[in-house]
Amino acid sequence: TSLSFAPFREGFSPLEEVFPLPEHIDEDLRLLADKTYGIRTYSSLGGMEPTPSLARKHGLTMIQGGWLGYLATDNQREMQALVASANANPDVVKRVIVGNEVLLRGEMSVDRLIEYIREVKRQVKQPVSYADVWSMYMKNPQLIKEVDFITIHILPYWEDEPISVEHAAEHLEKIVRQVEDEARGIAPGKPILIGESGWPSAG
Repeated sequence: TSLSFAPFREGFSPLEEVFPLPEHIDEDLRLLADKTYGIRTYSSLGGMEPTPSLARKHGLTMIQGGWLGYLATDNQREMQALVASANANPDVVKRVIVGNEVLLRGEMSVDRLIEYIREVKRQVKQPVSYADVWSMYMKNPQLIKEVDFITIHILPYWEDEPISVEHAAEHLEKIVRQVEDEARGIAPGKPILIGESGWPSAG
């Protein structure tokens, strides 16, 4: 198991380009070290650069992400940082995720995304994936062929028809089976990782 890790404190925000400090990451990982085996990150730049060495210090492994968005120059820098980190820290970085919900946000075509996935796969030894809400894999089944493992987000509260908390667990199981059925015809036995799940703390 792993926990999603985005160490932004009050007054810090990727949107305002106020990025976490190394001591914030260090402190947060120290708090997480006895609660999880690993962390999942969403970007490789923007203050996140010290994360692999700090994860190592605290005995944690990583699923390292690279952030993709509208801007090709930013994407290229992010992918270079992701590849460099994965290659420099193979003992810590166990899996790699190229992009997070970029299709859901409508910021990139699936063909361009596949180019980025292939580019990273050529350059790292770790298994490579793309993370998005489960329905995006159903809408773009060609992604199933491209990734080494399928990373889906299942967030019952945020479904088009929200699922009540009493039925959230069975909803998760149902969705995993649906994605397995879809994958069986394209890439039998391909592993599925639930990249995000949970319930909002307010709402």
